[in-house]
Amino acid sequence: MDQRVKFARINKLAEKLGAKILVVSAEELSDAKSSVDFSPCPFRDGIGVCHSAQVVLVDKHFLQEEFWLATLIHELGHVLASKEKPDRSREFDFLGWEIAFARKVRGLNDWIKGNQDYCIDWHDHLEFKELPRNKRKEFFDQRIAVSRRKGMLDANCHPRSIR
Repeated sequence: MDQRVKFARINKLAEKLGAKILVVSAEELSDAKSSVDFSPCPFRDGIGVCHSAQVVLVDKHFLQEEFWLATLIHELGHVLASKEKPDRSREFDFLGWEIAFARKVRGLNDWIKGNQDYCIDWHDHLEFKELPRNKRKEFFDQRIAVSRRKGMLDANCHPRSIR
């Protein structure tokens, strides 16, 4: 599927839920970093959020990177599925929201590829890529249940905004 179509689907759902994705130049993104409300993504360049404004800022070149979709959905989780600023959020709580969002925009396979190194068990240092395939559904179901319980997903497991 064309990357522009994927981005359009993500953008449409994000707007429906109350967020904005702004594609900006590198200079504009750099200028935004001086804002008190701006939180850059700590593990990827070219993307960050303005939490209170529910805006994700994306460098136009970021959308050409290999795993942009997973990172963009994750950053949207910070502005739509978390009441706390990114440095205080409980990211594991909105992982089920990310899964549901990725499914809704038909990007689950890309989301999975982009999250291979995601640590799902800090105690045993288990990364997502190490999870046996037959355990993946169980893991997804557990994370979705948490997101539903916290109001991030509706009765049909569609993503909602809690902000």
